[in-house]
Amino acid sequence: AASGAAFGIGLAVIVPQLREEYDLSLGQIGVLLAASWVGHTLTLLPWGLAADRFGERIVLVVGMLGSALFLVGAAFASSYGELIVLLLLVGATGAAVNSSSGRAVMHWFGADERGLALGIRQTAIPLGGLVGALTLPPLADAGGSEAAFLFLAALIAAGALVGAVVLRGREAVDAIEPASVARTIADTKLWRLSVGSGLYLYAQIAVLGFGVLFLVDEHGLSKQSAALVFAAGQVL
Repeated sequence: AASGAAFGIGLAVIVPQLREEYDLSLGQIGVLLAASWVGHTLTLLPWGLAADRFGERIVLVVGMLGSALFLVGAAFASSYGELIVLLLLVGATGAAVNSSSGRAVMHWFGADERGLALGIRQTAIPLGGLVGALTLPPLADAGGSEAAFLFLAALIAAGALVGAVVLRGREAVDAIEPASVARTIADTKLWRLSVGSGLYLYAQIAVLGFGVLFLVDEHGLSKQSAALVFAAGQVL
């Protein structure tokens, strides 16, 4: 989860570098930041179904290796359009982390332990953002966005390896009944929970995504200083 978040959250700290390399407008930056989240949203349900069917380990490993592969492609993207497509695919494959690692916590821990266990698991996300904020700006300064994306690819590949070693294997289960899937999706409690959670996350992701650029453009901070402010927020 931390290695995935280093990309998902850490991407914001190299936005100034990407703007220079691809000569992006503010609107294009918005699309760039949204691309991976769009891919993420479209595949979370299929990855969740796959985790229920095949188990957490195989889903996490396949998804993260795919994400690392597409990040290597993003490192060498020759145009803005190509970069957008590759980032969308990074998000689409990286969504496997959310479905599989969250399911692992629910599977491994009892009802009276899950809140604490999920809380500990969630600390991986700001930790990944912190790693991204501290490492990506100097890498981008030294080797451009290519170096930053290749580092993220290596980090996510390492996360796949850890997942393969640490997560418990599980035999395949019987195919999920379509009626069960339909019943779950139609559950109004699920939709209330999703909408309520979303109302919080929409603002959070927007602030994180544009925060570094705002500090650079509106307050005159250097890219490194703005990234440190971003890092401090992740620690808090």
